[in-house]
Order: sequence, then structure tokens, then C-alpha cells
Amino acid sequence: MNIRMRYLHEISEYRNFKDYAIDTQGNVWSFKGVYPKKLKTSYKNKKGNQKYGEFVCLSNKLGQKTSVTIQRLMCLAFHKRTDDNKLIRHISGNRKDNSIDNLEWVSKKQKKTDKQYSLNETLSDKAKIIYFACIKKGLKVGTFDEFLDSIFNKSLDDYVMQYGLRKVM
Repeated sequence: MNIRMRYLHEISEYRNFKDYAIDTQGNVWSFKGVYPKKLKTSYKNKKGNQKYGEFVCLSNKLGQKTSVTIQRLMCLAFHKRTDDNKLIRHISGNRKDNSIDNLEWVSKKQKKTDKQYSLNETLSDKAKIIYFACIKKGLKVGTFDEFLDSIFNKSLDDYVMQYGLRKVM
């Protein structure tokens, strides 16, 4: 495996942080001491706020401190960004996988489309569970398409309550 490293001062947003580098596996290294040191990551930023993503805290000789997500550093270091692409997408959907192959820059419109697609998949999965629970309970629901038409006239939760299907969810 070929491991490359990129110094953070080569990235315009972090040019004051000369003693740090990130490798292709998402490890951030400090070169402040005699030996390189792999930095520990946290799921809290420097203000202590719990946010999603692995953070790393950086400081420089000017006394500036910042916390940044590994995914952001990876994309800035190894992926070219255009003006309209300002958000990061995990291609596999696994937000803990910050490998180069799993990250890409996207626009807000693309990110919104991904969220809608994910929501539609989740609703479809829930509808299938409820459909099979109705059949198991002996309710006459017809085909899956007819079932979908009937539940879109009501909310999915109303359907579950009406037919006593609470245990399946």
C-alpha cells in the first residue's frame, strides 16, 4: 500500500500550521518534537461541543488553535475542490470511513438529493415491514402497490395504530 502524506501548510486554509501533516489513511501527524507523533482524534471539537465526525485539535507557534474534522482535512489535502462544491459526501454512507476513496466534494443540491434518496429508501423499508406484518395478522391488504396507495392516504404511523401493528416497529 502506497501511503502518501500532505503537509497542512500546503493547504491555504491551514498555512499557519506548519508542524502538521495528514496521510492517505486519515492519520494526522505532528512534527513539533524530535519524533513524529500521530495525533489522537476526538468526537468533540475544541469548544467541547459534541458533533458528528472525528476531530483533531491543532495549534501553531502564533498561539492559534483550531479543531477540524478528519474528513475535511482529507478532502482539502487529496481532492480538488471547485467553487460550487463546498460539502463533503461519504460515498458509502459510512461517516466513520474517512478513506480517500470514500470522500468527495459535492454541492448543497447534490447533498440534499442524497438525503431525500436515503429517506425514501427508509420509508420503503418500513412500509415493507408493515405490509408483511399485515399479511401475517390476516388483514386483506392486496398487492404491495395497493397497500402503498392506501397508506399514503394516511400517515404510516396512523396505519400502524389502526391495525395494532405497534410490535413490528
